[in-house]
Formats: sequence, C-alpha cells, structure tokens
Amino acid sequence: MPQQVQPFRWQKRFCKIKKKLLPCAAFINGQYGLKNMYMGVPTLIGSKGVEKIIEVKLSASEKSMLKKSVKSVQGLVTAVDKLL
Repeated sequence: MPQQVQPFRWQKRFCKIKKKLLPCAAFINGQYGLKNMYMGVPTLIGSKGVEKIIEVKLSASEKSMLKKSVKSVQGLVTAVDKLL
C-alpha cells in the first residue's frame, strides 16, 4: 500500500478510540516553561486529536538539558532559515 495512504488509516483508527496516552509532537504553549514551539511530549489523544499534554516532572538537571536541547534545535532552524 502506498505510503501516503497509511496516515488516513491511522486517523480512522483513532476516531474509534476514546482516549490513549501516546508520545506526539505537540504545540507547546507554557508546558515545561517553553512557548510557541512543537516538541515531542506525552499526550492524551482522543477523537479530536491532542486533548492534553502530560507534563512529566523533570529534575533541575533534566530541565537544564531540555533547555540546552531546545536552544540547539532553535540554532539549527535559524541556520536553515538563512539558507532559504
């Protein structure tokens, strides 16, 4: 079956599921102290899509590593934007 058809099957399947906890790239707006970006996070998925972002409690060290990672990705995005 062609690759482009598979996502539609996935969506139909989720329309039948009431709610499920899954990792997903979701729009972050205040969670984890971050705003206006997409990030892979645990989410509660329902028939209407992402219903809730589940915030995992992070240690101070983990928060620091997350912010460092975000800065690195933002730097890459900026570099690609300059190339375009």
